[in-house]
Amino acid sequence: PALVLLALTDAQPAAAERADGRGRPRQSAQALGVISGRHLLDEQAVVARLQSMQDSFSPLLADAREELTARAVDRAIIEEQQSEYERALALDQEREAAAEAAAEAAE
Repeated sequence: PALVLLALTDAQPAAAERADGRGRPRQSAQALGVISGRHLLDEQAVVARLQSMQDSFSPLLADAREELTARAVDRAIIEEQQSEYERALALDQEREAAAEAAAEAAE
């Protein structure tokens, strides 16, 4: 018997754009570590090995969380910029329509 510690990851950053047909990004599993043999019978050994695996991958997890946060901030900025652009465009179109109506009324 063996205990395998897996991490779910996006297949590739570009894969997030290709959904699985249900609107979710494709994911893959990556083995982070294996505990097997007699070590599985010793609860303290299992806990110590899991803690060791967690400690070794903590920097990568922190980096991944930071990257996700940065992407979310970037996405929010882009959405806000798009919203501001659409509002400004609507105002410009209203002004143009009002100017055209005033010009036609003056004729």
